Amino acid sequence: MLFESPYDERIPRSASTGRPSLPVPGTLGPPHCHRPRRCREDAAIRHYPGHLSIRMEPEPRRLLIFDLDETLVHASEFSLAHPCDFEVGTYLVYQRPFARELIEFAAARFDLAVWSSSSAAYVAAVVERLFAGVPLRFAWSVERCVQRVDARSNSYVYIKDLRKAQKFGYTLERMTIIDDSPEKIARQPRCHLSVTPFTGARDDVALPALLQPLNALRLV
Repeated sequence: MLFESPYDERIPRSASTGRPSLPVPGTLGPPHCHRPRRCREDAAIRHYPGHLSIRMEPEPRRLLIFDLDETLVHASEFSLAHPCDFEVGTYLVYQRPFARELIEFAAARFDLAVWSSSSAAYVAAVVERLFAGVPLRFAWSVERCVQRVDARSNSYVYIKDLRKAQKFGYTLERMTIIDDSPEKIARQPRCHLSVTPFTGARDDVALPALLQPLNALRLV
């Protein structure tokens, strides 16, 4: 008596000869595999780790932090030769030319934040006017700075230690701060993008000059 394979009944056979039929040209695998090609490939991926596909996650956006005074605005208790843009308490605030354009340019390319060494109330008022409609990761004031004595001037300097912002998920390599005061970024000088101090001049053109380095930063 011939041995009969328990799998024989699943193998298609020729009606005339009774022999197993050959695979149909252009199909994958033996003729008894009725699963769609995609399913067979998925099964292979599950069973053979060497064939696992890797999904590359997009690089997180860089965090760009703006200083306020002498970077985006100039505030004074005394009026200049031209009218101020708005007032905060007793201060007349002059907005730097192209400040809003730079903010909108940066918002399309980076995550934004503000860090000033001014009071919390002043920061909130200036941010409301200058960054209206622009989402910010945070808006910090002097309370977040580290107070130290500057040996050269024998006065206080308020240091912005960017390590404090790491809690938002950014590494120091993914942070840049635009500030007119390099001594305030002394702990992470490589994260500093310098800009000349703004004193209220209406013909100031320092901010458009930042567009090219910011575009370069986006690719790093």
